[in-house]
Amino acid sequence: MSRGKRNAPKLPDGDDGRTIVPMDVDGMPWHLQYARDPFRRKDTDPDRPPMAKDDRRAYVLAAVGAGLLIAAVFAVGYGLFLLFCRFVWLR
Repeated sequence: MSRGKRNAPKLPDGDDGRTIVPMDVDGMPWHLQYARDPFRRKDTDPDRPPMAKDDRRAYVLAAVGAGLLIAAVFAVGYGLFLLFCRFVWLR
């Protein structure tokens, strides 16, 4: 028995080891395009200036505000459901 066969992982029943669909897909970290530099971005524009501090702060505050708004809507809905249960449903 050769050395490679002895250390090869045991395949499940019904699996003969053939590849049906190759998993080398665009966008995956192991794709050949990213073999040299995995953190390289294709869509970077060297002429675009970096975002200013004021713009970045505005984006962060808008995102936090949107998240808080969604949380408030869920909290109000939960409170209304509890009031409904207390005064209407379980009366």
